[in-house]
Amino acid sequence: KWRRELIGSYRFLLKTAAIFAMIIISRGSVARSQNLATPLARPAPRGHYDEVFMNGKDELGRPIKIVRPQYRDIIKTVTDFDESRIRAIARGSTSDFKGDNALTPVPRVFLDSDYDGIIKPGIDQRGRALRDFIKDLHRSGGRPQIAQAGIIPQIILDRIIDRKHERGLIGTVDPSTIGFLYGPDIVRDAQGNFRVIEDNLGFLGGLGDLEIALDSMYSNVPEYPKLHEREPRLFFRELVRRYRERAKPLGGKTILLMSPPYSDNEEKRIRQLFAREGVETVTPISEARVEFSEDGAWLRSKPGARRQRVGFVIVYGDYANLDIMHDGTGERAIFEYAKRLLSELPARLKTERWKKSDIAVADRLKRVMKNVNPTTQLPNYTDLVQVMKDIGHWNNILKERRHSFRGLVDAASSGRVATNYSPGGTVVEDKEFYTYVEKIIEFYLGEKPILKNIPTWDARIYLGNGTYGPLNEELLGDVEKNQSNYVIKVVDGRGGDGIWVGAKVSALEFAVGVKRLRTEPDRYKIQPYTALSVVGGMITDLRVHSDVPPRGQTFVSDTGWSRSLPLEGDGKVNISAQGRESTVIVRSAAKYCEFLFESVSMVPASAIYRSR
Repeated sequence: KWRRELIGSYRFLLKTAAIFAMIIISRGSVARSQNLATPLARPAPRGHYDEVFMNGKDELGRPIKIVRPQYRDIIKTVTDFDESRIRAIARGSTSDFKGDNALTPVPRVFLDSDYDGIIKPGIDQRGRALRDFIKDLHRSGGRPQIAQAGIIPQIILDRIIDRKHERGLIGTVDPSTIGFLYGPDIVRDAQGNFRVIEDNLGFLGGLGDLEIALDSMYSNVPEYPKLHEREPRLFFRELVRRYRERAKPLGGKTILLMSPPYSDNEEKRIRQLFAREGVETVTPISEARVEFSEDGAWLRSKPGARRQRVGFVIVYGDYANLDIMHDGTGERAIFEYAKRLLSELPARLKTERWKKSDIAVADRLKRVMKNVNPTTQLPNYTDLVQVMKDIGHWNNILKERRHSFRGLVDAASSGRVATNYSPGGTVVEDKEFYTYVEKIIEFYLGEKPILKNIPTWDARIYLGNGTYGPLNEELLGDVEKNQSNYVIKVVDGRGGDGIWVGAKVSALEFAVGVKRLRTEPDRYKIQPYTALSVVGGMITDLRVHSDVPPRGQTFVSDTGWSRSLPLEGDGKVNISAQGRESTVIVRSAAKYCEFLFESVSMVPASAIYRSR
């Protein structure tokens, strides 16, 4: 009898313990195996801002990580995804993007309090300030008021203009017509502050991916409930409406202009997106032709057809490739052609029967391309033309010239046709110019910057009035000694080239950057290492596309374009460097207000992570 009673008591204790354990689980505890099943549901390493998790404490005061309310349904979905499922999502999304990109399983979520309260006003402000500067730049023939005031030394501005190959265009563009498509790259630092790392305008990547990123996410992760509250397609609809309004004064239609070579399939997606809004695409090989003359821009649907007035051209491409006959773009266009040819040479040498003389000419092309002007980074034009003739490619260049849109630059500059971005504005993309943007906001708008830069330093001692002295050995010594604290960045690069993130590369790789910094201090800058925010185990950045019109407020997209890179990567968020795209979702903060007052006991089990 006493044994039966003892066994009964033991069973009672076991049941009580089990019930107590269930209560604990229901109040926020969760098995580690659930949280550790996938890196998608792990908190960020120390030093990074965690977009998904926030700090908290359990009932006993022990530190825990709690999923932010706006991410809870997402993390609950992906918690049990294993590596095979993650790979399947990558395969499926790669197929959706026609091989261009893959999508991260975890989308990037912004509350509208941040997106509408900080990001959009910051982009509007920055866009208006850059527009006012570019107008002043052309109105003054390259000597804007901010340079005359000594805020941007003229000697530095001249160097930037030459480096961006805009000298032949400055002063030729009607200031009243200046507007542009603008998409700054934005990161979130360790303190959670949004910072601009780069200003981009004109020909912007990511524009054609805004819709497909959302569709692909739902297609490859059908378990997700409806997450988005804003439709990317509305951005294109409003964009085309605005363009057509700007075409009205000229009394013509709106067309899309693009020219090969195309880097990927995004161009096809762009064509489809604008075609849906009734915008026709014209290319050098399409049946439709566009003509630019002294009396405007004209479209012929086919050779011999009656011409139609064009009031607005959506320029999708660089002017140097679209109008290579223009004096201000021709030299740059030949350089770009030679660069493409140079990148193809290794494959050609393997597949084609080259003679020794051909190989010698190819080597000569390499030497000419390496011997560049330290300011413009262009090779000697005469030497380049001669080697292109010797290698048998000059006729190809002449053919590209004949098929380019001759007269486009002049028509856009004079206002004979309106465009989505004006020629002669790429000076604002330069990394050295970037260091003055906050001052430009204050000078032209009289406002305090909403989106701040990352501090940037020169490797030389500044002597004042735009001149520099010897290398700052104290600073360079610290850069070499404390590699993980610094980033070396080229001022005239784009797409991740010429950047060394000290915390992410080997000492040998970083030494290459330091050498470049020492030998070409006018081309490289130093920044403090900024640990990027983390979503789903990957560092990430954000680009938000916007229309900066010749007058008035900037129209900013309600959804952005985000790139992600593995934490163990080189620190550069770039699609070509193991990067992926992340779908951007903006959600209403009002829906999550009640969660601000919840206790840990109210947090669902799937929203808590306990470290070991």
